This record gives sequence, structure tokens and C-alpha cells, in this order.
Amino acid sequence: MVSGAWSSASLGKFSMTLTTSSYRSGVILTTIFICAICCQAQPGQSESGSTRQQANAKQRANAALSDAKVNEAISRLSALVVEAQTLNPALRSHIQTQVASLLWKIDKLFAHDVFLRAWEAAESADRELGEKQDSSGKSPVASYPHDARREVISAAWKMDPALGEQLFARMIKNDEQDQSDSESLNNSSNALHGYKLSPSELQRINVATQLLENGETEQAAKFAGEALNLVVTPTLRFLSELREKNATAADELYVSLLARIVTDPTADGNTVSLLSSYIFSPYLYVTIGSNGFPILVQNTGPIRPVDVSPSIRSMFLNAAAQILLRTPSNPTAQRISYMVATRLLPLFDRFNSNLATQLRSRLSEIASSIPSALKSPEVVNNVRKGVNNTDPTESIQELLEGANHARDSDSRNRLYIRAATLAAESGDDDKATSILQELDPDDLRNRVRAYVFILLAKHALERKNIQKALKFASSEDLPPIERVWIYTEAAEIIKIKRGTNLTDVIMDAVSVARRMEAMDPNKARALTAVALQLMRYNSQLAKPYLIEAITAANKADSLNSEDAVLEIRLQTPLGDWGTSYGAPNFALKNLFRELAKDDFFQAINMVDNLRNKEALSVATVAIADVVLTRKNLSTP
Repeated sequence: MVSGAWSSASLGKFSMTLTTSSYRSGVILTTIFICAICCQAQPGQSESGSTRQQANAKQRANAALSDAKVNEAISRLSALVVEAQTLNPALRSHIQTQVASLLWKIDKLFAHDVFLRAWEAAESADRELGEKQDSSGKSPVASYPHDARREVISAAWKMDPALGEQLFARMIKNDEQDQSDSESLNNSSNALHGYKLSPSELQRINVATQLLENGETEQAAKFAGEALNLVVTPTLRFLSELREKNATAADELYVSLLARIVTDPTADGNTVSLLSSYIFSPYLYVTIGSNGFPILVQNTGPIRPVDVSPSIRSMFLNAAAQILLRTPSNPTAQRISYMVATRLLPLFDRFNSNLATQLRSRLSEIASSIPSALKSPEVVNNVRKGVNNTDPTESIQELLEGANHARDSDSRNRLYIRAATLAAESGDDDKATSILQELDPDDLRNRVRAYVFILLAKHALERKNIQKALKFASSEDLPPIERVWIYTEAAEIIKIKRGTNLTDVIMDAVSVARRMEAMDPNKARALTAVALQLMRYNSQLAKPYLIEAITAANKADSLNSEDAVLEIRLQTPLGDWGTSYGAPNFALKNLFRELAKDDFFQAINMVDNLRNKEALSVATVAIADVVLTRKNLSTP
């Protein structure tokens, strides 16, 4: 138990306010106490004895200062639990969940009560969101959200699996009660998710994904449990996400799936196709409908083959061949097997020619019973999406040739846009800019140019080509927030690579950010990124920009203090394109976390200047997190 910490068995009885004057008095008293310890010295001591005493005094002073920080953080969090009652249910649940997690090792009983308060708020938040979706014409049950409750469950389960399972059971019970009024929902839900996952299993995967997003890879796999034994899209998506964080753990789970399906008589071509996605096309899932045509589902994430060991790849190909070479039980199963074999044949050609020969023989045997429409080049290309990894240059050329033969301007422009974005993603500046010149009218060309430039800038940053990235950052064609993102991301590289004046780059970002509208939340995000980079470079230089970021946050008409994503959108009459990039420097939460690492008490002073309740709450949690996770706290 931390010295000076409190304990409370009832949240309802707890109320606390902390004035600026009382806080400052505490800091002054702490400072006097530390100085008194450091100045103690007994006359007549030997030099070595005096040195040893000074070292001990310094150690006690550091311990006292550390305890002062911890107690201040605990007090702030405790007050925040009460203050959060004035926030909307979604934000209240989020804040109280974080507070409960941080205070768990300090006062488990109190933290348990906070988790229950967070759960009540989460139920209200999900219910309100469901009602909004209902008013938009969607099924109130089919669209019933779970985001707030999943966050509470995942956080509680990490601290106490029994509590997490208790809350999970409540969610499932409530959902089942709601679903009992709609039999059609169960049918559609089963069809949507491969008609193998029960609603409970699907929610278990979703909560496990929440744990995964929080970096808890081992806890996520444990919570998912038996649901990972099923070959369905949510399971494969979870494994791909797990692999990005812990490849060894994901590969082990995948191998166990392979071993299981080989002996499963119900495994069919769709089982094989879904399993192939883990290795060859993560986040792209292809299944075959009863009519034989492919159904493609693509999630956010890179669709690139992963670097699994040859033994795992070989294990998959052997298992896949065993299933695809079975005699189909009916015409539907035969069509599915034929189309999946067609999809995977290029992979067998590349990695196992013997099995490829056997598959070709089977395809020839049953080809006569397959409708000719399923063999057309268009359908074959569609079913092989994600496994035909052609050279981008060849794909661009094909698109350009198609544009040259297009019958109308819309079709031609659409192909040019696709070619330009593909060239930009591969970092080909000359090709991308030359294709832009083919677009007409000027308004369309200008919009596409901005999208192409940010793609080229991202590629340059990935290659650590600072000069090229800064060239795009200086372009007025890009929106200000994207320009600031490039500047601040370049600064991150410059701190390591050197060769360019980091201060000049940051000042360029400042100049762009200051010209943004005062109430624009992006201005606050941009100035936050500037202050954060300067904090990491020179904390003294950063202070005036820290104040400027807080001022912008106070003026913003709306602000998500935890938003760490840069959304890029290209909207045209011909279609919409989009992507997103990580932008941790934009999150006000991360700025206060960095400030707390440098000067805890300055961070406390600064956070009191935030007028936005959401920003104040998020920043307070971030500051406390730095102190409480550094301190070795034990559960009483």
C-alpha cells in the first residue's frame, strides 16, 4: 500500500475537491521537507560519513517526492470518478474504466465499484447509440452496439478474469433478451458470420479484439478461448491482428487450426479459402456462394502475404490439397471446391508443383459440370483477388491502356485515378504526376493531386527520404493538417538521422498550424503535435508552444483528445477513395503523458488550464498513468 493513500468501500460516500491554492501549498511543503532532509548534516562527521548521509538523505528525498506524486495522482483520479458523472455516458464509461484500471492495485474494492459504475454508463451509452441507429431505419437489434461494454469487459477481465466474465455474461444475457423478439436476426447473423459462430462466441472474439488493441496479446488469446477453434472470418481476422503484435502466438494457434481441419469431415473449399487468407491475403476473405460465384469481404489492413515459415506454408498446402481433392458430396460442394482450387492454383504452382498437378487433374475431371459463367476471365480474376500479386508497374500499364480505350470520360477518369493512386503508393513520383495531367476537368485533377501527394509523402517517410517528404509538406495543394503531419513525422526521423535542422522543420509546421481556423479541432491537433515533438527535443523550448496548444484546445468547437489517426479522403463524383495513417503526435493525451514524464507538477498545473471537460479528463488520466505505472504499487 502506498504511504498516504486512501481506501473507500463506497463510491457514493466519496467526494473531493482540490483547489489550486491547496495544491500549491502541498508542493511548497513537499519542497521544504525535501530541502530539510537534504540539508541535514551532523558536525564532526568524517567526509565519507557525510557523503554517505547525503546520499541517504537524497534517497529519502526522492522517495518522498515519488510518494507525493503518487498521492497527488490518486487524489486526482478519485476526484475524476465523481466529476465524470457530468459527462455523457460513453465518455463517462471510458474515463471511469481507465481510472478503475489504474487504481486496481491501490484499492481493489474501490476500483471494483468504479468498474461497476463504468458498466452502468456503458450500458446507457450502447443503448443510446442503438436508439439512434434505430431512428435511422436500421434494425434496433441487429445494429445494437457493444463498443462501450466491450471496453469495460476487456479492462475488467485484465484485472480480474472473474469480474470480466461476470460482465460478459450480463452482456450476452441482455443481448439474448433483445434478440428473442427477432428470429430473423439469428438467421441473418448466422449467415453473415459463416453460420458457425454463436452470438456469444462472436462477442467473445470482439472483446478479445479489444484486449488486442490495448496490447494485451496473451490476455486476448485467453479470453477468445474455444472460439478460436472455428474457421470463420472473425477468427481469421483476429489471428491476423494478433500476428501483427505476436507472430509466434498467432502462428501456433493457426497451426492448431490446420491440424484440426484435416480430420474434420465437414471442412470444405470455403474452409480452405478462409485459412489461406492468414498467409496469403490477410484481411481479404473470399468464400464461394452456393451459386459458385465468389463473395469478397475486405477489412482494414494490409493485403500482403505474411512471412510465415516454409513449414507452416507447406502444412497449409498439404491440408488444403487433402480437402480439395476429396469427392464432393453434392453439386454445391463441387462448385465451391472447383472455385477455391481455381483461386489457389497459382500458389500451388509456386510452392508445390506436385500438388498443383493433382489439383489440375481434379479441375479437369469436374470442369464439364461447372457452369461456363464461372470460368470467364472476369470471374477467375475476381476469385483470385489477393493471390495474384502482380508487379504494380504492370497493373498501372493495364489501367492506362484501359483508359485509352474507355468509351466515356467518367470511365477514363476513374481508371486514371486508380492508376495515379497505385503509382503514388509505390512511390513513383514521375508516373503519378504525369497521370494526373490526363484528368479532366481541373477541379477533379486538383482534388486527386492532393490525395496523390499525401500518398507520395507517406512513401517518402517510410523510406526516410526527408527532402522528398518536406517537398510535399511545403505544397499548398495539401490540407494544413496533412502538411503538419508530414512535418512532424519528418521531425521524428530527423532526431535519429540528423542532417536537417529539426527546429526549422518544426517552425514550418507552426507556421502552417497558426493559419488554421481558431475553432477548427485540427488546429489544436496540429499545435499538439508541434509541442509534443519539441518536448522530446528540448522541453524548455517547448513551453510556449505547449500553452498555445492548450489555448487552441480550449477554443476548438469539438475535440477528441485521444484521436491518434489521420484520415485521408478523396471524394469525387466518380467514387470515393480513402486511407488512414497513424498520428500519435496529434493526441492531446500523449502530449500530457510526455509532459508528466518531464515535469509531473508542471503537467498538473497545465492540465488545470483545460476548459474542455473531455480534454481535462483524458489528460488527467494520462498524467496519472505515467506516475502509477512507474511506481511499484502492491495490492493491499
